[in-house]
Amino acid sequence: MIRYPVTEAQLRNMINDRSGTWLLRAQQKTDEFRAAHAYVDHKAFWSAIKPVYLSVQRSKCAYCERKLEGPPEGYIEHDIEHFRPKKGVKRWPSTRIARELHLNYPFSLGEAFDEGYYLLAYHPLNYVTACKVCNTRMKGGYFPIAGSRMPGQDDPSHLVVEQPFLLYPLGDLDADPQEIIAFDGWLAVPKQPAGSEHQRARVIIDFFRLNLRDELIQGRIRMMLLVFPYLKTYYALSGGTEWDLAGEVINLSESPGAPHSSCVRSFHALYQRDAVRAADLMAEAVAYLKSHL
Repeated sequence: MIRYPVTEAQLRNMINDRSGTWLLRAQQKTDEFRAAHAYVDHKAFWSAIKPVYLSVQRSKCAYCERKLEGPPEGYIEHDIEHFRPKKGVKRWPSTRIARELHLNYPFSLGEAFDEGYYLLAYHPLNYVTACKVCNTRMKGGYFPIAGSRMPGQDDPSHLVVEQPFLLYPLGDLDADPQEIIAFDGWLAVPKQPAGSEHQRARVIIDFFRLNLRDELIQGRIRMMLLVFPYLKTYYALSGGTEWDLAGEVINLSESPGAPHSSCVRSFHALYQRDAVRAADLMAEAVAYLKSHL
């Protein structure tokens, strides 16, 4: 995961540019939910602003960093995802998921929350776009937290005290994902060796099965293989056309719009620390791809 720099004001301006009435209708819906003390919508219209979030996220899934088809053809590939579920929240992991993934955390992940976060159903800072695997297969109605649920809140900034395990990557409402999750080669790992941030990374990695989905692993490996020769060139030279080209390719591979850029950034840092280890990983990467094709 990476952070996508955007403020709430910028999001609202982009939404207004896309649909001048959307925010007004969203407030009216929120007022209806407040009066009903529940999410009671039958004509949802958040898909109208999907292009805003695709633009902010460069058509990448907020959670797994896969690059999907861009607009307009790619709209069908992207889901507008409610970060905090608008309806009831289920306990995670379920018995089935815990058994399937062999999960047994020594810390609490919160209880079910039947009320859900209905007042955030139309809040601009409760949306991201996600691939259908992350959204439908993994996320669903789950939202594990370390703290206590805060019912009746209509502002995501007031919910930081819940201590969510999942990360919201838009703006600075939450921690920088790269301070929580790093990569050892193509495998996601906690950035911190212990403590709450270590626990948070463990949950995110397990929740989205970041190290179990072959497409993600192959995608990261391909990006590492792409950038590796340019890293060698860049650090072997000190100027010239070839050096400039290598720097451009590295920068492009680490840019917010590149697939799996957080993995590439970690691999770059590894190369700077230990070029021999990076080269060994490339040999393992080629072997992995050959065995999975």
